Order: sequence, then C-alpha cells, then structure tokens
Amino acid sequence: MDTYSKYKDAFKYAPGSAAVQQMVGQSIDAAIEEGEQKRKDAEERAANRRKSEILNYSFAKQKAKDLDDLNVMGDTASTDYNEMLTASSRQIADYAGYLNKELKRTGDYDTYAIEMAKLKTQVGALKNVKTGVNEFLNAYQTGKIDKSLSTYNSEGLIAMAEDMLNGSPEGGWQNIDGQQVWVGKTVQGEPYRVSASEFQNLSKRLQKKEDVDGLIDDAIKVNVGSDGNILSFDQAPAGEDGTLGVSASEVAETALDNLIKSAPGNKDQKVASLLVDHFGYTRKEADALANEPVEDEKGNFIGNRAEEVLKGLWLDKARSMYGINQVAVNNEKRRKQDQYYQHQQQAAMNLEFKRNQQETVRAFNDPAAAVWNQDMTKFKSDSGSIDNFNGLLGQWQADLSRIGLTAQKIKLADDTVVPARVTADGAIDEQIIKGKPQGIEVQNPSNIAGPAVYIPFNASPEDVQNLIRQAQGLQPVKGVSAATEQANYTQGQVNLPIFN
Repeated sequence: MDTYSKYKDAFKYAPGSAAVQQMVGQSIDAAIEEGEQKRKDAEERAANRRKSEILNYSFAKQKAKDLDDLNVMGDTASTDYNEMLTASSRQIADYAGYLNKELKRTGDYDTYAIEMAKLKTQVGALKNVKTGVNEFLNAYQTGKIDKSLSTYNSEGLIAMAEDMLNGSPEGGWQNIDGQQVWVGKTVQGEPYRVSASEFQNLSKRLQKKEDVDGLIDDAIKVNVGSDGNILSFDQAPAGEDGTLGVSASEVAETALDNLIKSAPGNKDQKVASLLVDHFGYTRKEADALANEPVEDEKGNFIGNRAEEVLKGLWLDKARSMYGINQVAVNNEKRRKQDQYYQHQQQAAMNLEFKRNQQETVRAFNDPAAAVWNQDMTKFKSDSGSIDNFNGLLGQWQADLSRIGLTAQKIKLADDTVVPARVTADGAIDEQIIKGKPQGIEVQNPSNIAGPAVYIPFNASPEDVQNLIRQAQGLQPVKGVSAATEQANYTQGQVNLPIFN
C-alpha cells in the first residue's frame, strides 16, 4: 500500500477538515431536535395533567352524586322491612366504595361508570320495594279481614305473604346474577325468591274475589218498550226514530269486559279467578282452560277457552238476574198502581169526611128529632125504666150513621165492648139487649187517623153534641145549638135515660 492510501483516511478526519465540520453540524442538529422533543413532551404532560385535574374534579362531583343516589331510606309500614332495606342499602354502599378504590388504583373510568349504572338500577328497584311491600301486605291484610281474597290465589303466594307479614325472620338480601334478590322461606318452610324490581308487581299477583252479583245488578236494567211492556234479555230497545239501543245482554257483556280490562296484572288470572270463585271451577281446571287457545274460522288466535266459558256463564247469570228484575219491575208497577188507587181512595174518603162534617153541623142546626136533641121518654115504660132497648139502640145507630159515624160498638153494664151486631131481620142482637147497654163507641171510617169516641146514653145534649164533634174532627162548643133548644129540650133540662 502506498503512503497516500495508508494515510488518506487519517487526513479525512483531521481538525478543520470537511468531515469533521459535517459531524459537528449533525451533532448540533440532533441536540436541537432532542431539546424540541423534550419541550413538546413536557407541554403534553402538562396539558394531560390539567385535563386530568379537570376530569378528576368533574368525576369527584359525579361520584358524590352517585353516592347520594345510592342512599335508600327504609320507610315502609313494616319495621322489619325497614331493616331489610337498610341492610341492602349498606351492601350497595360497600360495593360503591370498592368501585371508588378500584378507580383510584386503575383509573378505569369506563368500568366504574358501567358498574355504578348497575348499582343505580338496583337502587331504583329497592325504592320500589317500599311501595311494593306496602301495597302487597295492605291488600293481603284487607282481603283477610273482609274475606275478599280469591280462592284462586296459590298456597305458595299466601304462605309467602304470611312470611313477609311476620317480617320474614329467615329472609335476607342476596346479590344473584347482579340483581338484589330477597331470599326467604314461607311459613310452610318452602324457599322463595323475589327480586327487588318485582316487589312492585306482587300486589298484582294477588287476586281479589269480585262481587259478581253486585256488578251485574248495577249494570243491567230492565228495558221497557214504547208500549210499556218489558223487553227480553236479548232484545234492544228502540227509540222514537227507530234507532236501536243496547240490550241487557250487551250491557252485561260490557260489564264483564270492563272488569277484566281494569284488573291489574295478568288478565288470564283474573278470568281464571272468576271461574274459581263464582262458577265452581278448581284452580287447575281454570288454568287449563286459560292455556287452551281459541281460533276463528280462519285460524287466527282470538283468545282462550277460559274467556269463552266465563262469558257464557256470566251471561247466564245475568239473564237469571234480569228475570228477577222483571218480577221486581212488575211488582213496582203494581205497587205504584196500588198507591194510585189508594190515593184515589184516600181522596174520596177525605171528601166524604168533609161532607160528614158539614152534615153534622147542619144536623145540629135542624130541630128534627135526633139522639142529640130529643126526649128519650118514648123508650121508657110506665114505671120509668127503659123497656125498649131495640128502639133506643136503633135510634142511636140510625142517627149517628146518618152523619158518617158508622163504625159502632156497644158498651155493656159489665164494661165489655162488643160490635153493634144486628140480626138478619135488622133487630139488635139479643145478647146485647141482655147485657144492658150503657153507651155507644163511634168512629168515622173516612177519618182513619181519628180516635174512637165513647158517648154514654145518659149524657147531656151538650155533651152528646161535643162528643160527636170530637169524633168528626170538629171543635167543641159551649151549649147546645138553637135548634136543640127549639126541639124537645129547653136549655138546662136533661131527660136522657139513666140506666141502673
């Protein structure tokens, strides 16, 4: 190798050479580039730190709100369930605390948010527990007291209700597949589980025994045609313009539809409970009918067999009750008609009574001989004693009947009172004659409210007239009428017979 070739590379990197200058330039460029990168990295870290602070602040606020949302107050009607809710709330709070620790450790906000959302869902369900427990237990207790619990309700449901009513001593909350679930044992020792979200539906599972008779009776009314005749159960009434109304059958069917539609929870269970409570079906038979589909002629599903059977039985019952109502309507018509006739009769009686009053006043002002103004001497024998009782009683009966006092009884010497009987030939009953009549009790049949008035045969003309006035609803007066004074008596003179 020649000398040049041997030392040429050495001269290449001699101080001041072009190669050396190039290397120095590259080193400076690299240093500048490195510094710029460090500056950019520092700025990015600072920006990330600021964003993190912002995010942490926002998330801190969110975490505080999350913890507040997870607070479940135990305020049910049951002290035991209050404790249950509090215990479940603590479980949720403990898990929320664990999520917060994991967030600090991992910084995994996404996982935190997902798990916290699940907790909030559980909290919402727990809050519904408060309402659900109250509604379920209140409905159960009410049904027990008024005996309105449907026979359709299962033994298990009733046993579960009793356990809850007693505070579910063996029950407790468990987290099953991410859900808060109440796990307990019925009073019969059978296990049961109710998720927190299902508590709000418990009362809907409890079937009520409906007052079918009352519902049908309130719905159906007896239809009457334009001629006043009662229409049949299936016959629709027609208006004056010929427009048809709604038959009793259609009204009854609508009442059934409304009952089923308004029932909370499963409609099929309501249908089944009606069959069990009112139409002799067992729970098993009713459920079997509910599970049997019914199709139309084209094969389209239109319902189940239980609905079909219930409708037929319901209408049969309504038809029978409509017949009873028909009888009631007929009876009411007769009652109103009787009332009308009674009213007419009462009006006639009132008119007759008014005439009797007027006739009484007129008779008292007539000097014609009568028991209230004539001398009874004609009924006495020469000895001065009455020996013509027939004539005496006949006179009293005739005169009093003339002014409407036709209801008459005779008082005898032994104080017994007997009807004023007469024989076939019109004579006074011999038994009355032998009893020595003392007076006559009279009443006006046209004055139903008027009392019977007793008139002694030995009363003065003034007393006789005033007692007759009393029986006729007239005001008493002092003294006798002027016509009486002009008749067989003079004022102050009393000659009526006295019986010993």
